[in-house]
Amino acid sequence: MSDELEERVRRELQEAASAARTSPDAWRRTEARIGRRPWRLLAAASGVLALVLIGALAFQYLPQRDQPIVTVPAEDPPGAEEEPTPAPQEADRPIGPAFWPSPFRESASDVEDWRFDRREVAIRFTREFIGWQRVSVEKVSEPEPYEDEPYEDTPPASDSEASPDAEANMVLLRSLVHLNPYIGEDGSTRGVLHTIELVGIQEDESSTVWYVAGITSPDTEVTEPFPQTVVDSPLNLKGRGRGYEATLHVEIRDDAGTVLHPREGRNEGYVMAGQYSVEPFEAKVEFSRPSREWGILIITSSTGLEGPAPAWSVVRIYFRSVERSEPTPSPSPAG
Repeated sequence: MSDELEERVRRELQEAASAARTSPDAWRRTEARIGRRPWRLLAAASGVLALVLIGALAFQYLPQRDQPIVTVPAEDPPGAEEEPTPAPQEADRPIGPAFWPSPFRESASDVEDWRFDRREVAIRFTREFIGWQRVSVEKVSEPEPYEDEPYEDTPPASDSEASPDAEANMVLLRSLVHLNPYIGEDGSTRGVLHTIELVGIQEDESSTVWYVAGITSPDTEVTEPFPQTVVDSPLNLKGRGRGYEATLHVEIRDDAGTVLHPREGRNEGYVMAGQYSVEPFEAKVEFSRPSREWGILIITSSTGLEGPAPAWSVVRIYFRSVERSEPTPSPSPAG
């Protein structure tokens, strides 16, 4: 390009620039626009950040659809006194000598009429606990004051779950019921004489609620342990009896209904005695740790036939060592 041409282009550009009109407040508007933009951007950014924080807090503290709402109990202020645990009521404490129909004391106003009849209590016990459908009651003794025999090792009277016999508002009575069961497959064979011991709680002169404390027979007589004796595992078992193939069956339960002996998967649950005549037996019986202080020792004979056992002895026992846990109830009493 020639020098003359370049000079001509430069002049025309200067003239065009000089001819362009500029608004008087153009620079002011430009400065204002530039000054406001950072604040608008800052405000928008702050709003977005606030929304993010609120969303995060809501996700963390609000319960989700598939999650349970957990309420945290408020802690007691420092120095607050704990409320004392209420003492067990009489109805929650076992009656040491008794185990059926319940080992716990029941008020006369809460039981059925048959609980006041000693004969009927004995008959129902043989039907519901043992399984005999027919018995012949020979004699029912008159009630007399209940007195514990002086055994060498007896349950501690101070135990909260031991027998509350010594309480001033409880009067215990004793009565014996003598009866013969009808046994065999058809229930037509008259069995040996059994003696059922009953314990009654007298609330007043006109109402005494009766319980079963034990049963014994000459074919399953237990001489050790004595009733209501404190026992450990192994239990020293002695007595006299006879049974099918010279065998007597042994079972131990606690008041929760848990079978402690025989233990599952072990060859146990029997002792050898006489077959045709009564003979002595003796054994050391190991059992699982109970979950209740009180329980029962059961000795039964057998004829080798179907039906309930023909001879029974049930002895009330007190366990020295107890496992504090919820037991699994056992099935209904074996016949």
